Amino acid sequence: GELARDLESGGARPAYESPGWTEMARVPPPDLHLARLRRYSAMAVQFSRGCPFDCEFCDIIELFGRTPRTKTAEQVLDEFDRLYEAGWRGSVFVVDDNFVGNKKAVKALLPRLAEWLERRRNPFTLFTQASINLADDDELLSLMRAARFNRVFVGIETPVKACHEAAGKHQNVKADLLESVRRIQESGMEVMGGFILGFDQDPPDVFDRQVAFIREAAVPVSMVGLLTAIPNTRLWRRLSEEGRILRESIGDNTAALLNFAPRMDSKTLLSGYREVMATLYRPEEYFGRARELLDRLGSSPRARLVFSDYLALFRSLVRQGIFAKYRASYWRFLGGALLRTRRHLGVAVTLAIMGHHFFVLARRLDAEGREVIPVR
Repeated sequence: GELARDLESGGARPAYESPGWTEMARVPPPDLHLARLRRYSAMAVQFSRGCPFDCEFCDIIELFGRTPRTKTAEQVLDEFDRLYEAGWRGSVFVVDDNFVGNKKAVKALLPRLAEWLERRRNPFTLFTQASINLADDDELLSLMRAARFNRVFVGIETPVKACHEAAGKHQNVKADLLESVRRIQESGMEVMGGFILGFDQDPPDVFDRQVAFIREAAVPVSMVGLLTAIPNTRLWRRLSEEGRILRESIGDNTAALLNFAPRMDSKTLLSGYREVMATLYRPEEYFGRARELLDRLGSSPRARLVFSDYLALFRSLVRQGIFAKYRASYWRFLGGALLRTRRHLGVAVTLAIMGHHFFVLARRLDAEGREVIPVR
């Protein structure tokens, strides 16, 4: 291709733009021979690109279009074969931006994937990203469970319906968000949630409402970030017309930086965001959500344990169980999981380990927030 020729001649340009959407049936499989698999916690496979929805702040539809395009089932199974033959055992991230964007294609793939996994004695567990309307389809939930999906990231964004309406996130407007999250959890998949603060329609009590929603939804892993205007999105174009763009995005919506002038006072928004993060990732608060998740989580596929899992457990027991200031909360959580939800003990250990990193992130964000970055 053009890029390869330019690299060979030493004349590569900073950016290349395709004249159309990539034909997924022509995408080659990744070459794994240089990958040092032991350095990864998960491997990646992609089935589709594109999303049928039209959220104002999202750049996926600008990059990949609104008609989901998929690889063939044979392509996907070939990539799983390559991972298996390379020696990978463990978690695989199906990196589609909306795995259920083309439900017909997904439903055709999943039985074949489940059969492939069973023939090889279930070497992988899978996780992905999907829109909230996944919860409306019992058949799809069942098929994903059979194909060993145990986690799914969902863009919930906010409990404020006016924000969804203004952003064009109609799938969330139509949904009972709390009930939808519960249905996915009860099917056997943990819901990891994406949440946003900074919409023009955010009311003054949005911070308390976000925390209350996340707590009631039992979503331990909650990626709460500030709204970011990404170039070429409808949000960027609207805010540019309104003269509200301040700078380009740095690509990190958890950095407590705004790249546009919000309707809410910026200091109020930034301090409210930091308080939300500090509240959600207090150890007792986090473990409380994790405890509720384990109580409602349906039968979930067990991951095959490898040496690195045992090493991670040992480090967790030492670092969190002995030296951490929150060790009492840690032991109460793991002890409760052992007594009440033993079948999900592996999930509990994973959540406890992940929690440590969230606690560190929240403390760092709080410390950095003592000097609020002016944006106006």
